[in-house]
Amino acid sequence: MYIPRQVKDALPLDVSRKTIEEFAAKVRAQILLPNHSGSVEKMARALGGTINRAGTDRAEGMDDFFVAYAGRFVACVVDLSHIARWHDTVAVDTAKAIGHYMMHYKTHRVREGRAADRIGMVVQRYPKTNDINASDVNNEGHWFAWELIAPAHDVAKAYAGSHLTTDVDKIFDVARSLRVSENVVRIQIDRARQLGLIKEKALIA
Repeated sequence: MYIPRQVKDALPLDVSRKTIEEFAAKVRAQILLPNHSGSVEKMARALGGTINRAGTDRAEGMDDFFVAYAGRFVACVVDLSHIARWHDTVAVDTAKAIGHYMMHYKTHRVREGRAADRIGMVVQRYPKTNDINASDVNNEGHWFAWELIAPAHDVAKAYAGSHLTTDVDKIFDVARSLRVSENVVRIQIDRARQLGLIKEKALIA
């Protein structure tokens, strides 16, 4: 991955998860679905992004997940499509990169002013445990990504509409219908419950 001579770490927006999700929902409704047929990879390219794939997160150059500079960005995503249940790692990583670009890089450019084109912004793949800012940036990126590719309301609706009986089977059913991993479905089911969209296995309208 190319790293500009001058870079700064991304800084968190310090807003609520709900605010991030509402922004992701707007991006999904106004840009992703009508302009790119739901493909986050097409959307990333349209934004000036380059997506580099690797079969492991330990490959050379994978320490930095995301670098943005001069209005463009490069993201190193992990491609585990050879493992069926992780088939959406590319989609999640790409959606996360879009979130960093539209949220954190936008504020970075405002913050840096005229110097924005020569000072890049980087997002670490694995923040150090004591780096609160980097951890918050990653959390915000994940919140955006999960809502962009598998909105909590859609997951809740599919979960309630599944005719299967066990929780495991219902999660598999939802993952298959929404074409995302079971892991993402579990995360968004938990979120849907927090939001009151799922309660006692019934969808609240």
